[in-house]
Amino acid sequence: MGLTKQYLRYVASAVFGVIGSQKANIAFVTLRGGGKGQYVAVGACEHVFIWDVRKAEKVLILEGKKHEVTYLCPSPDGVHIAVGYEDGSVRIFSLLNGESNISFSGHKSAVSVMRYDALGARLVTGSK
Repeated sequence: MGLTKQYLRYVASAVFGVIGSQKANIAFVTLRGGGKGQYVAVGACEHVFIWDVRKAEKVLILEGKKHEVTYLCPSPDGVHIAVGYEDGSVRIFSLLNGESNISFSGHKSAVSVMRYDALGARLVTGSK
């Protein structure tokens, strides 16, 4: 009898207990009229968690697809956050409702830097 390959049937399910991933940066965001420095956005595997620093609780989850978050960049007006992923795609999330209607894909590797211009009208991205 040979060794069975039941271990190949393992499929990862939901992630639990994650505070933040090591691949992404941390960015302060403004949320629901809160003061500056009260909320922070953290990449957590393929999702983005918005934490209330004062209460030490998660207030919003921005749902990702299947690739890990590598870079976060909030817009100057504080309404949106750009999220770069390991596959080279970029998604823009609304901090008001947590939805993403805009996505870009152009990089062949992980997004390593992003910046908005002063008005928040243009977004520049770079990858490795």
